[in-house]
Amino acid sequence: MKMIHLILAIILALAILAGCAGNPETQVIPEATEPQISAEATEKSQETSEEIEVVEGPPLYVNLTWHQPLYYKNADGVYSRPWVRVHATKDYLDMVEVIDQHPGMKATINITPSLIVQLDDFVNNGTKDLYWTLAEVPAAELTTEQKTFILERFFDANWDHIIAVHPRYQELLDLRGGTEAETIAAAVESFTEQDFRDLQIWFNLAWVDPDYLAQEPFKALVDKGRDFSEEDKVTLFDGIFAIIEQVIPTHKALQDKGVIEVTTTPYAHPILPLIYNSDLALVGNPKAITPREPFTYPQDANSHLLKSVEMYEEHFGMPVRGLWPGEGSVAQEIVPMVSKAGYQWMQTGEPVLVASLGMDGDCFNRDCNEVPIDGGAPADNNHTRIIDILMPIDDSTTQEVVLSNYPSSAAAADPTNPDSFAIIPLLLPK
Repeated sequence: MKMIHLILAIILALAILAGCAGNPETQVIPEATEPQISAEATEKSQETSEEIEVVEGPPLYVNLTWHQPLYYKNADGVYSRPWVRVHATKDYLDMVEVIDQHPGMKATINITPSLIVQLDDFVNNGTKDLYWTLAEVPAAELTTEQKTFILERFFDANWDHIIAVHPRYQELLDLRGGTEAETIAAAVESFTEQDFRDLQIWFNLAWVDPDYLAQEPFKALVDKGRDFSEEDKVTLFDGIFAIIEQVIPTHKALQDKGVIEVTTTPYAHPILPLIYNSDLALVGNPKAITPREPFTYPQDANSHLLKSVEMYEEHFGMPVRGLWPGEGSVAQEIVPMVSKAGYQWMQTGEPVLVASLGMDGDCFNRDCNEVPIDGGAPADNNHTRIIDILMPIDDSTTQEVVLSNYPSSAAAADPTNPDSFAIIPLLLPK
């Protein structure tokens, strides 16, 4: 079990740690052809896999939730933040490719409609973010205001795991110094045109996953390291675009293949129960401060669900199955609405299960192997941290009965059958 946890930690570290937040090696050809994993990278992956000790035991179920808010655009239609784009190049594509490289591994990956909307905007409409457009400005033409922004924001990356591994990027950080206004103002004057151009490149290059950085067209830029030209920017952003446009199609292909299950979220990532009725906050927290007149717009909650179903089917070519409500927020009152929209199950967290079973606290007590030792946990203990909720079922059944009869995940499962994913039923209200 410890080895399984170690393997999972390594996999998640590749994606979420952005240096904390990934890892593809991609060959991106300037004419928007798809990045390809090189034979050398594949061999390394196989060698690494052969070195890992296989430990027998119950399977470990993994769920990844990728979500980004809808970032504002300025008057020119440019996104104010780069995070959809840089996580696409550092995490979103690589993570699902890593899963595909390990036969037998399965994961549920949630992609929110708000993330899909922005990825579509980049791919289909040529939309860019502010950090992208500022990087494209010729270094010789940067205004003082633009230089100030670049010096303040183009080190927005993990200093230890992203910046420090690239000597020139670290050199530029050291050259800038601290973040005080006086220090930034001094750096505006001390940075040369070449320093600014190198920084324009390095912020965007460093936010590409290390595996992709080991392949063209990024490898040549990494090897060059410094003294970049304006033409290098074209190469960089052509490669970046080629990665972004593969994110959704790759998830679709791997879901069709049976490697992953893609779930989604109500359209704008709302706290759905609070849109349905703000007084539902009192169920989880009787001391919550709520509006004097309840905010209750169930029709809006339903619209979020229907829009998400429409977007899912448009992008993934199949009926929707699973729902991750924003922040895992659920309430018994929204279950019929979720079911009617077409969802077969929705997901929330362990505290909800604990409360649903009438237990105290917000988690199960566990032994050193993470196995619940009290609280009436089901025989299969691998799903108590990530709860999948299915509806409807016979409302004469109690949750305790459902959980006590829940089949163990150690049973053989069809690796291409979506129903092999973990599911615990929840009752519809009478």
